[in-house]
Amino acid sequence: MVRPAQPSFLRLDPQIGWRMAATSADVRTDPVDGRIRLGSPDDEALPLTEPAGSLGGLTLPTGVALRPDGWVLVADPAGGTVLAYPNQALFGPGGDRAPGFVPLWPARTEATTEEISDDPPGICQMPFAPAADAVADDPYALVSPRGLAVSPDGDLVVADSGALRIVVYTWPKLAVRNVIDIADGEPWDVAFDSHGRLHVADRLGNRVRRFDRIYREDTRYRGGDGALTAPRHLAIDAHDTVFVVDQDPGAGRARLSALDDRGRRVEPVPDPYGHLFPAPLVLDGDIVRMPPGPCGDPGTPLRNVSVDRRGRLPPGGPHLLALPRRARFPRRGVFLTEALDSGTFDFAWHRLILDAAIPATTALEVESFTAARAIEPERLITLPEQVWSRRIVIAPGDAPELLLQSPPGRYLWLRIRLIGDGTATPRIGAATILGPRDSSLSLLPPVFHDDAVSRDFLDRYLSYFDTVFDEIERAIEDFGARLDPDAIPSGTFLAWLASWFDIRFFAEWSEATRRAFLRNAMTLHRQRGTLTGLSLAIRLHAGLTAPLPFILEDFRLRGYAARRDDGGAGLIGGAPRLAGFPLIRPDGGTAHRFTLVVPEAAVPDAAAREALVRLVDLFRPAHTAWRLFVVAPGVRVACQSTIGIDTLLGGYPSAPLGDMQLGRDSRLADPNSNAPTLGQAVLQAGHFS
Repeated sequence: MVRPAQPSFLRLDPQIGWRMAATSADVRTDPVDGRIRLGSPDDEALPLTEPAGSLGGLTLPTGVALRPDGWVLVADPAGGTVLAYPNQALFGPGGDRAPGFVPLWPARTEATTEEISDDPPGICQMPFAPAADAVADDPYALVSPRGLAVSPDGDLVVADSGALRIVVYTWPKLAVRNVIDIADGEPWDVAFDSHGRLHVADRLGNRVRRFDRIYREDTRYRGGDGALTAPRHLAIDAHDTVFVVDQDPGAGRARLSALDDRGRRVEPVPDPYGHLFPAPLVLDGDIVRMPPGPCGDPGTPLRNVSVDRRGRLPPGGPHLLALPRRARFPRRGVFLTEALDSGTFDFAWHRLILDAAIPATTALEVESFTAARAIEPERLITLPEQVWSRRIVIAPGDAPELLLQSPPGRYLWLRIRLIGDGTATPRIGAATILGPRDSSLSLLPPVFHDDAVSRDFLDRYLSYFDTVFDEIERAIEDFGARLDPDAIPSGTFLAWLASWFDIRFFAEWSEATRRAFLRNAMTLHRQRGTLTGLSLAIRLHAGLTAPLPFILEDFRLRGYAARRDDGGAGLIGGAPRLAGFPLIRPDGGTAHRFTLVVPEAAVPDAAAREALVRLVDLFRPAHTAWRLFVVAPGVRVACQSTIGIDTLLGGYPSAPLGDMQLGRDSRLADPNSNAPTLGQAVLQAGHFS
């Protein structure tokens, strides 16, 4: 890891610009990622519409998904299965035990009703499967799986185009969570946006479908406005622009389209370069690696995994990554910068830090030159080698940083030689220049400054110690930012800081929720065990706004019936109700008890309900007992009609047959009746005066 010891003075990268001199030779910027590499301008990049669906190598091919826990999943349409490369942590440090890609479950050969075991995927043994006429009813008998995606909740989503369905499996037990039939189309690819909505490329339906977090289709989504033809591949960037590879009906070849958040086709199509997509796997020589990590991490290698010259799993298997035709790179090239102006006379250039990938058979050689005035590039290449600084070689495994050894000067030139073996090339993603150099030589007595040669040597020698001291000082200066809830890096440090206030993060919480809890940590700590503190914690957890949630302290119900003029007459069962449930407990007890009322949207499923229960148990007073009432949208007089508490206005109920309750959120009526309705009750004559 390279860590700057002081703020950057100058940076060169694909976004800011490389300032490459015209006299550079046999190097070019890669058209896909903008990095400097060996090559010529005649090199061709993968087209954005290449058949693997990776947008020219910008993202994962169709049918490849990377799980955050380290699993690599690949759809195998020919084999009718999903292949998985297990997280290597399961196999310990030994390199010989990584099995490569294996099916998540064996192919079905005879019908069975055996439950899936609790063993990790790819290790469990499941003797499957059904006869041909039972395929449609068996979610584990995949016909032609093509698209794969991992949902924000960690589920595995498979587009089984052969069976015209989307199958959602839990992870890691692979229980079936949902099956979405696409009877009027053919699902080909699937992808999730930043809001957790599922997008499906429907090849036969000539559109893109969208489903919400609980897999209900969004009928208002326009899906391309009828302008798509046989869409096959999807890629969604960080801003939820949907890129679609479909068929151009006029030219008869693949084309790239884009849809906005409402599903309307965008014209002109945005240039995907520079957009942020899920990172693809990387081929490093003959080694397939996970996407590179921060700070120069090359990515974990996938042991015992190889691809053919087209990026497929051999022999002739599914695409793992997209590769252009294997090209022969030049063995040497020179990247020369234009004159870099500091704007200061005798500027002391300090350090150069490169974001570089250097494969095993390649290297970088770095030199620098400074001058008091600008020099034309044509004259620069005629200067003798002696005016350039000593050549420093950066080999594979070396830290890509160095001390600039040229003397002070207003202008700086960098000359970086890229060296390869003809089949591989080093790549430079960014060059960061630090300065000015603040050497501790200035603190020494004048006798150490007299001799120019000794002064230069001592200055460079002390710079190594100065860098260490600068890093320590910067760590101390930056520590204040680590106490800022909005600036602290995500991960273990964020959780550790929250533990100072006895806040334990739930796995279900997003990073925004975790930062919100940390931002309110002092308030939560002071108000822990109080009504106000519990309400705040629930709002942060469930994303609610005041006045929700409603918390009723049961002691306030003492003598409720006696305080009513009618003694409880007119109430269902003679007792008040909240959210459809009796408010008075059967045992009549009220001390040290409270009732929590939350909307149904806050606890849409059993997992969310369990998480809410765990949260309340953490923040409630230990001696109290409580109960939870969940409120669905609606108004029911004498059952659910307390304004601001259990009266919620929401959308008209929509759920599969069997999930709705007659008389509560569904009704039976003559479809030919013209009688007016109020809510879900048919109005008849005589109901109102």
